[in-house]
Amino acid sequence: MKKLLYVGKISRLKGIEFAIRLMKRLGDDYSLTVVGWGDVDEYSNYAENEGVYTVQFEGFVSRDQLQKYYMTHDLTIIPSEKEGFCLVAIESMFYGTPVISNDVPELNKFIVDSYNGLLCKKYSYNCYERKIRNLFKDKDLYDRLVRNGRKEAKLHGVTIKTDLMHEVYLTLLGEL
Repeated sequence: MKKLLYVGKISRLKGIEFAIRLMKRLGDDYSLTVVGWGDVDEYSNYAENEGVYTVQFEGFVSRDQLQKYYMTHDLTIIPSEKEGFCLVAIESMFYGTPVISNDVPELNKFIVDSYNGLLCKKYSYNCYERKIRNLFKDKDLYDRLVRNGRKEAKLHGVTIKTDLMHEVYLTLLGEL
């Protein structure tokens, strides 16, 4: 079974409904672990109502636990409608887990399709399904994404620390 990972706020804007419906299309050879905060019960029920039983909601986890998730999953999915600087993409690349996301500003500034990640037209089931299936059939592509993703993550090392501190600050202020 191929293990996909979603990390972040669990909300419509972040594309969680899309991710759940995508899992239905991918079938039982794929699973999705959802790590984050937000409407866990609502979207857990949504998955069940959609007949999708390959999605597991973990809720909020510690930084140490999150590292283990990145390292034990095969692909991180970021189906956000829009993004600021996406720490999840950089962290995933750092830990050697390729990324697939919507082709939206900020993400397409550092994710180059089929070089260090995969990009799809926003909410295109056909694109996501095709690229995910192809990724796991093409070892050279998978290895290239891992290798070049790690290089990209290293370029953002200082930014990760700065953005993480900013995110913590906003969270403490209740503005995130």
